[in-house]
Amino acid sequence: MSTYPSSIRQLLEMQAERRSDAPAILAPGREPLSYARLLRQVEETVGALARMGLGRNHPVALVLPNGPEQAVAFVAIAS
Repeated sequence: MSTYPSSIRQLLEMQAERRSDAPAILAPGREPLSYARLLRQVEETVGALARMGLGRNHPVALVLPNGPEQAVAFVAIAS
């Protein structure tokens, strides 16, 4: 029986453990972002939000142009 992730964060952690160097986010003309780097950026973003007093169930607006930075921010906020 396999273990299924119960959250976006858990899914990302599993992928970072299993496939740390595999590309997680790709964008034209940009270096791929690996699962390990994505997890690290998500952790940094979650930490920055926590230092601002924001946590689970707090509303957060995301205003960024489409691209890898928006994808990272979305995953961080959702996790």
